[in-house]
Amino acid sequence: MLEKLKVNDGSVASTLLCFMIKSVAGKYKALVAIYPMSKLTASKLLECFNEVMTLLRKASLNVAVISVDNAATNRKFIVHGLCDGELISTIWSPPCR
Repeated sequence: MLEKLKVNDGSVASTLLCFMIKSVAGKYKALVAIYPMSKLTASKLLECFNEVMTLLRKASLNVAVISVDNAATNRKFIVHGLCDGELISTIWSPPCR
């Protein structure tokens, strides 16, 4: 029987937030982080994103594109977390906050 995945606050995870990298010019791709979540929010997404970006920078990897779907949490993460409240089309080297 599968055990239920617990998150830090003791609740049961209902979502897995995954971060994947893919080479721009080659076939390389890898899953670099998996975060179990009971409720995904834009602030939790930003916190996980910053952890992953720190990891990728330490590994000397350059991020060219960030891709998310149009879910409300993802839109809020992009607009308020990365664009300081106003949607812009290009973000150069997102800062870790």
